[in-house]
Amino acid sequence: MKIFAAAAIALAIGLFLPVAGRAAEPVAGRAAEPVANSICPVLGVRLDDATKVGCEWEGRTYYFCCRMCVEEFKKEPALYLKKLKREEVEDLFGAQHAAVGRMLLIYREMVRRIKNDQPIPPEALEKTLRISREFMQNFHEKLEEKYVFPRFVAAGAQRELVEILLKQHREGGKVLDELIAVAREKVPDRARTAALLSSLIQIYRPHKEREDAVLFPALAGLLTPLQYGELRRDLGAEETKVFGKNGLRDTVNEVAATEKLLGIYELP
Repeated sequence: MKIFAAAAIALAIGLFLPVAGRAAEPVAGRAAEPVANSICPVLGVRLDDATKVGCEWEGRTYYFCCRMCVEEFKKEPALYLKKLKREEVEDLFGAQHAAVGRMLLIYREMVRRIKNDQPIPPEALEKTLRISREFMQNFHEKLEEKYVFPRFVAAGAQRELVEILLKQHREGGKVLDELIAVAREKVPDRARTAALLSSLIQIYRPHKEREDAVLFPALAGLLTPLQYGELRRDLGAEETKVFGKNGLRDTVNEVAATEKLLGIYELP
């Protein structure tokens, strides 16, 4: 992460100057509401709690990676606040979707190996099925169904897309159930395994792309800064509850271990 100046220096010299004829002053008689953004509105980098710079704007306190970003923000605050909302919402599920994308590559490699009559390490298949169940379905999908989809239903927005995404969750669960059953057979049917893995790719690749391109950008328009902060805290609490203090790091390491077993950790 790029940090351009220490927060102590920025706070000491002050950050509020007039912008487009309107001063960035505290609202009279009211304390500023903390926004608790985790990404710099200007550069889009993740903030370091030890050095981030707090700045009040229209009764709310936003945080930046350095004073220079504060000065840049003051030139076009509306533009950068809109950018912040979009990037913050995308960041909520960014790490999870990155792991999902890597799982799709693992599925693809397994299908390729089966079609070319090459072996699949049993440990790789075991890890793949476990991650698919515990992380993708029991954690990631449940978070979407609990915290994201209901917001669109309540707002009457993206109804058709939400219905499609829910259907894909259900279909993916059925396919994974069958895949696990096939894998437990004394002599697993390789052709059936390849077909089921291909089905998971067909379900989850467009699923992930629609969420990244449509759903999450739309979610930014449904959340106030405070609602975003609450959602971020809720998701963090859920992650700690399920995976412990290391959060998703252990799962990501498991994904990497599976990639290494399949020889795709370092793609050409």
